[in-house]
Amino acid sequence: MYNGLGQTATRQATLALTLNSDQKVQTTLLRMITNQAIKMFPNAAVDCLPEIFNACLQHQHSPKAWKEARVIVVPKAGKPLRDLANYHPISPQSGLSKLFEKLKFSSYLVNLLTIYLEECTFHVAMREECSTVCLILAGVPQGSILLLFLSNIFTNDIPKDLKKKDLALYADDIAVISQSFSEKEVEKNLESSLSKISGWYSDWRMIFNTSKSSATLFTRKQIKKHALIRLNGEEIKWESSSSYSGVTLDSKLSWRNHIKKTCQSAATKLAALYLLLRTKSMPMLSKVDEVTAMIRPTMTYASPVWSGCKPEYQKPLQTLQNKVLRIATGAPCFA
Repeated sequence: MYNGLGQTATRQATLALTLNSDQKVQTTLLRMITNQAIKMFPNAAVDCLPEIFNACLQHQHSPKAWKEARVIVVPKAGKPLRDLANYHPISPQSGLSKLFEKLKFSSYLVNLLTIYLEECTFHVAMREECSTVCLILAGVPQGSILLLFLSNIFTNDIPKDLKKKDLALYADDIAVISQSFSEKEVEKNLESSLSKISGWYSDWRMIFNTSKSSATLFTRKQIKKHALIRLNGEEIKWESSSSYSGVTLDSKLSWRNHIKKTCQSAATKLAALYLLLRTKSMPMLSKVDEVTAMIRPTMTYASPVWSGCKPEYQKPLQTLQNKVLRIATGAPCFA
């Protein structure tokens, strides 16, 4: 992609990237180029971007400002603000960095990824305050287009030789599944698996969030007491239900709790769209689009898994769907 570039392209790239001899001023200015600013670039700036990217590929260079993440903390609803565990960290990256990641290259992939991952930094922003810039010592950068690709590489050597156990990975969620006719054997297998995975986490300087971890035994038997399972010296609680990838799994696999949470989430979105759907001047097709885009995906999420549950458990979903249709169409309630 970079073949045929002359000294002019390299010089323009140098002028565009070396905004100031002061490194702090340069980093600050590059950080100020937001996604909204990129959309408003004039044609001259847009024409310059391929030349900058080509120069980065040719010289195998990645600007430090593109490797600095701005971590924004968002408080969880209804949680105490003094506990750091009650915040969602969101790490958006530079828009120019994401554009650069979309480029297709082959022979330079390894070298560019190495340069890209070296000396990655982050700073935490809350309201108008920003922390000092710190170096990322482990893991992969969040908010990156290459996040899933890099995560697959990062977790490729996770222990998979777990006898009589299955390992499910999705992003940063890990589920260890063991099956047996004996609950004691299941508990023993889980303890062994967690020991191996914990060692892998320790080698790569990652930490399990024990407070968000739980164990659930799926059985029709009445189990009065469970074995003690520990992770990094901390006890993992046994729960009657667990949540994985947005799906709530109860110990009987009745899906009643999952459908209840689904109705609550869909009802919240319906309340947000209530005034819009009640607007008589809004075309019916537009209302259908709003419901299809905002509410229906929530109601049908993972439906191939739970659609076989008892009809009485699915009735709340049908009731909610009828309510949505009545609001959108203005139809009266049946007596």
